[in-house]
Amino acid sequence: MVLSSSRPGTAAWLLLALSTSLLVGCSSQEFPTAPAGGSVTVDGKPFTTGQVMFTPMSQREDNLAGPAAIGSLDDEGHFELRSSGDVTGAVIGPHQVTVINTADKETAKASGIRFDRIKVPTGVFTVEAGEQNQFAIELTSEMLRRYASR
Repeated sequence: MVLSSSRPGTAAWLLLALSTSLLVGCSSQEFPTAPAGGSVTVDGKPFTTGQVMFTPMSQREDNLAGPAAIGSLDDEGHFELRSSGDVTGAVIGPHQVTVINTADKETAKASGIRFDRIKVPTGVFTVEAGEQNQFAIELTSEMLRRYASR
């Protein structure tokens, strides 16, 4: 998993999110996973300079939800999720999804896509057991203007 970023604070934010999810005592057996991935577009074009984080939402009485899963975007805007350690996929159940922009300032300025991260405002993404779980995350410039942190 790549956590490098030329944007100050982005890598630290990701490490904090992963550390927090690991501190709750999660194990892969306690929170079953399923393969998951997909693609990210902005205004219909592949978004290629970032990472996607799926944060599980608790459905248990003890409020534990399991570890977050992160995937790096490739040159076509595709990602495959990995949870803590070498676990492929994401915890089964509903997730909030965050897209993190890891582009340096010059690249972001040249692309016209300037944001640090956005919690995807179009709803909850559910990872299901026994499924391939391929998600199309479709962002727009308007969403980035309204909901993204900069």
